Amino acid sequence: MKEAIFKRKTNQREVILDIVRNTKCHPCVDNIYDEAREIMPRISKGTVYRNIKLLSQAGMVLELSIDHNVLRYDGSTHTHGHLLCENCGAVTDIELTSVSELEQQVKQQGYKINNTIVEFYGLCTKCNIKKDNHSN
Repeated sequence: MKEAIFKRKTNQREVILDIVRNTKCHPCVDNIYDEAREIMPRISKGTVYRNIKLLSQAGMVLELSIDHNVLRYDGSTHTHGHLLCENCGAVTDIELTSVSELEQQVKQQGYKINNTIVEFYGLCTKCNIKKDNHSN
């Protein structure tokens, strides 16, 4: 359905989509490009940029601006949250159980919801342990 906006499938687009869907690290374009070059050595960064934008517009990947420095991409398009470590920059998915309750409260205020994004900022387990070890 969403894929119907593409006039034709391309090998490059399929490789890019596969890379994003099969990683949990929420890669940026540079990461996707590096991995794509291992499969398609002649692929250009411009091709990656164009195709990831198309995939995002089609709703096949999520474009995340949670890093605030660089766009990152998520192959998991269902409603879920993200945890961002403010120290190392790691992004982790988190399943949300009560988003529908929050959305219902918002709808009761007269809002039409187009998209729900839930983000948490703090320290990941590794960085939190390092911080605790340095404070002792």
